[in-house]
Amino acid sequence: MLGMQAMPQCEKLVSSVLKRTARTRIAQLIGSAYLALYEAVMDPKSEYSNASLIMRYKPEQIKTIVDGK
Repeated sequence: MLGMQAMPQCEKLVSSVLKRTARTRIAQLIGSAYLALYEAVMDPKSEYSNASLIMRYKPEQIKTIVDGK
């Protein structure tokens, strides 16, 4: 699962509840940051002529990747 590889520090936590909470929150933060970046680049006001090449993945795809589902 990518989530475990991307968050190796979480694996060092002893508490399974804390580990799960940390993974979930980190995934949410990554997803939110990517969404903000995606929206900024894709906004017509940004005037990127190749926005879809810059942001090749939709926010939903990133969420799926970081959630490990």
